Amino acid sequence: MGRICVVSLGWTEDDLTLGAVKKLRAGGRIVLRTACCGAAGWLESQKIPFSTFDALYDAADDFDELTGTIVDALLAEAEKGDVLFGVNDPGDAVCFALLAKAPEAVDLAGGVSEGSALSAFAGGSFVQMNAIDCADCRLDASQAALVREIDSVILAGDVKLRLMEIYPEEWEIVVSLPDGALRCMPLCELDRLEAYDHRVCALVPAVSALTDQERFSFDDLQRIMARLRAFDGCPWDREQTHESLRRYLIEEAYEVADAIDGGDMDALCDELGDVLLQVAFHAQIAREYGEFAMGDVTTAICRKMIRRHPHVFRGRRISAASEIVGLWEELKMKERSLDTKTSSLEGVARSLPALMRAAKVAGKAAKFGAPLDRELNARFPALPDRFENEEAAGDFLMAATRRVWNADLDPELALSKAADRLTARFAAMERRARSEGCSLEQLSDDELILRWQSAKKNSSTMKTGGNDNE
Repeated sequence: MGRICVVSLGWTEDDLTLGAVKKLRAGGRIVLRTACCGAAGWLESQKIPFSTFDALYDAADDFDELTGTIVDALLAEAEKGDVLFGVNDPGDAVCFALLAKAPEAVDLAGGVSEGSALSAFAGGSFVQMNAIDCADCRLDASQAALVREIDSVILAGDVKLRLMEIYPEEWEIVVSLPDGALRCMPLCELDRLEAYDHRVCALVPAVSALTDQERFSFDDLQRIMARLRAFDGCPWDREQTHESLRRYLIEEAYEVADAIDGGDMDALCDELGDVLLQVAFHAQIAREYGEFAMGDVTTAICRKMIRRHPHVFRGRRISAASEIVGLWEELKMKERSLDTKTSSLEGVARSLPALMRAAKVAGKAAKFGAPLDRELNARFPALPDRFENEEAAGDFLMAATRRVWNADLDPELALSKAADRLTARFAAMERRARSEGCSLEQLSDDELILRWQSAKKNSSTMKTGGNDNE
């Protein structure tokens, strides 16, 4: 089997290196990936024979199939002897596929890449990609982008839409045409060229000023926060601390809830941005003090999501959504090194509104075995077992709140203390079970009720001297 020497031809014939010229003039079989390159014209002027794989383009259904077909054709050519394979860029997908399939048969010759040939127009660093991969590339308006091989009007339209998600629609770009000429045009006109082939590429300059951008990324938000907190930034932003910002995050979360309840998607979009601002604000302050950075925040939540979804990322089987809630509770206890059910109740944030906290604490306690429904039925026989709808439940809570208020008591404080008592009683019940060498799950319903009543009596005795008047 012959050798396959891969030679980079660059963008125009002026990009041909001396080494590439020597190899092309040395004789032997020359096969170009496509004749749509400046070197093809030079080869013709030098009367150097060559063939191309252009005929394979129309026959292939997609680029993956085309790449595989070209690799197979090259290897078939190598069966006849040495081959010089000319590509516009050494980063060509065919080169990677060829090296993966037959590395022992391939030699790579140095040369000018498409990106290097066009770098003069970027005015600095840039990210480059093939047009077919543009949708999956991470782009940032603060960095120039070079998109290569825009070979059809349909692909040009897709690239344009993707770029306009990042750069301004009227942003001036530089387009390299099929004949090698350069044209400046607005980004929004990228799909209006007269012709397209594999030499068409677009260079989108970086947007250096934030005030020139029309769309912004999460990275832009971080840059804005860093600018506001800089020594010459905003005096108010510079004065803020984690503590001073605490109430704003809570307020913004409630405004998100209001937007959801009102079904107002424009407002929801705006309010979610306000919440995101608070996250970026806290992360920037923490970064300045060496506490943590935004990367730590995103890493922590991504790791948590992967851990808490073993049925998605680790192959654990779950057949019903109802199983997931129990799985999450189990995983959260492991994450927080909680060895008791009480720890899970105590882990409910005390800063939550009393009703939210009471609902979470009561829900966990009931799930772990506390006989709350039975106790409610015994103490408040008129309490409905189930409310027929949200309106009825709301009316009941409103009536109960009014009764508490009429008694000159604070409903928020009363409910918060009730959650504290429930947690303390559950802790006592669990401690007794553990002291007897068993877990709550091993106890029968009657045994759970007895332990609950005992815990309730003991806590009342400690506070009232033996009378449970609650």
